[in-house]
Amino acid sequence: MVLRLLYSNAGSRAILKDGAEISYNPWSDEKREFGEITRAECGENRYLGEKNILEFYLEEGCELNIAPRDAIQTLVRMEWTTD
Repeated sequence: MVLRLLYSNAGSRAILKDGAEISYNPWSDEKREFGEITRAECGENRYLGEKNILEFYLEEGCELNIAPRDAIQTLVRMEWTTD
């Protein structure tokens, strides 16, 4: 199933599988957001920053964790650590 979590703040989040971060889907210049969920593998994900929605694919028997990312995201797709 594809889950969509709406957050009340603009913090960046990551999906972790077996302790490793799964990168967001590739950016789509056409849609001006991370690519849609294709259900290719458990943990596939994207973050819709303007709406503060984390969307990810979850399969039966697959365990995922959600963790805050040490990042600031902007509408111009710049990213840096808070350190």
